[in-house]
Amino acid sequence: MEIISNIETKLAAKTVITIGKFDGFHRGHTELFHVAKKAVKPGEKILVFTFLMPQEGSGFRSLLTREEKIYAARKLGAEIYLECPFTEDVRRMEAMDFLRDVLLEKLNMRHIVAGTDCSFGYRGAGNADLLLEQAEGLGYKASVVDKVRYKGETISSTRIRAAIEEGKIQEANEMLGFAYPLSGTVMHGHRNGHMIGFPTINLAIPGNKIVPKYGVYVSRVNVGGKAFYGMSNVGVKPTVSGNEQPNIETHLFGTEEDFYGCQATVELLDFLREEKRFPTLAHLSNQLRLDKGYALDRVARHCYNVTSL
Repeated sequence: MEIISNIETKLAAKTVITIGKFDGFHRGHTELFHVAKKAVKPGEKILVFTFLMPQEGSGFRSLLTREEKIYAARKLGAEIYLECPFTEDVRRMEAMDFLRDVLLEKLNMRHIVAGTDCSFGYRGAGNADLLLEQAEGLGYKASVVDKVRYKGETISSTRIRAAIEEGKIQEANEMLGFAYPLSGTVMHGHRNGHMIGFPTINLAIPGNKIVPKYGVYVSRVNVGGKAFYGMSNVGVKPTVSGNEQPNIETHLFGTEEDFYGCQATVELLDFLREEKRFPTLAHLSNQLRLDKGYALDRVARHCYNVTSL
């Protein structure tokens, strides 16, 4: 997939463009791609146009990392991924200039697919209505896709973030359409898990990602080319370390391999309990035994059928 980081690139191939913030590539975003794939013609390319907002570099926490977004776009069928920095010049560009000079002239747009709340141009003057109104006169086609709803309310990245932060991980996964992933390199830990019979692999939580509610989760892990179920603690491990920076440590079911240095993706499936400080390691070990029994029972009964990103 071709990755573009500016809007000055002039494309030769005709494009079908999906436009949006695409923070989570959730089920609402997936609908845009379904429409785009039906609209694309031989020789044309599906292009993802996403604005790179300033807050993404100043403490803003996203649902997905940049790498995960690119992977999701490719998986959904995109051939070009354009992340447009939201500079002052872009912010002040009039909506019609953006439509004519960028989308049509530079990006060779034949068809655009957008949500009902799409916004572009100075002060958000560009919207779904404008795209539809200008289509015939400017010689392109436009499709506006209704919002996808979950439990009677519109799916949004804000709603998914809130669910993750509240530990409602199954609801978040249903709105995403895949299990919420946390990826990184397996690090050396303090080996406290080994001492109490629950060896773990340890990952730092990417600094630009939403941190789930602290607690213990049923998880699914891809590491070293293998897949396992497990249970993961998200938080600061108050019983054994009291770290200031949260991480995720996972006890894998069916293996004691350490996987140090390997890339791993931990997918959170179910929230078991909140993180807490236990008076002794023996108390912690007893609780982990109960957690593992519950998690294994849920896995054995095939309670988790959510796909991976």
